[in-house]
Order: sequence, then structure tokens, then C-alpha cells
Amino acid sequence: LEMSGDSSYSPVINIPVLTANGSETSVNINPKPNDRVMINMSIPFASKVTIEIENPAGQNIYRKEINQFSGVSSQQIDLSQQTWGIYLVSVSNEDYKFVKKIVIK
Repeated sequence: LEMSGDSSYSPVINIPVLTANGSETSVNINPKPNDRVMINMSIPFASKVTIEIENPAGQNIYRKEINQFSGVSSQQIDLSQQTWGIYLVSVSNEDYKFVKKIVIK
């Protein structure tokens, strides 16, 4: 938040990862206005995917497990009831863990 009252959001981060068999997994974690987070996933192989969000105190405030997920998915998570601060958003399975800090203002 700027002194002028203007605010800005972090840029979209695309994280591609090559797996052992050469297929590519990617996860985008994108903060949105109104304290929402958009998570876009592209996972070429079936696995259990876990999405978690930790608040500034290190408490887990959101957890979702998707069993045997493969393909493309978008998840929008509403954080409007949370207090201001830096949150950690993670997307993981047995092979990887993506973590991004987001700021709720």
C-alpha cells in the first residue's frame, strides 16, 4: 500500500517443473483484488495434490486435498476474512512443493 492510498499486487509466477519421466508440471499462484488467490495447476500425471495457506502466525488456515488429480485446474480461494499480513500459499504432491508469499492488505 502506497502513501497515496494506491495498492498493487504481486505478479503472476509460473513455475514449470520437469518430472523424472520428462513431463512438465506447472503451478501459477496469483493474488487477486478483494483478497482472493487464484491457483492454476497443470499436472500431467495422477497424484494427490494438497493446497495449503498459512497465516502470518504460521497457522494453517486453509487446506484442500485433491486425490488422484491430473490435468488442468483452477482454484479460487477467498481470504477476505483474514487479517492483513504475509501469507504462504503452497501446492504440493509426492514429487514437489511450490510455495509463494502473498500479501493481504
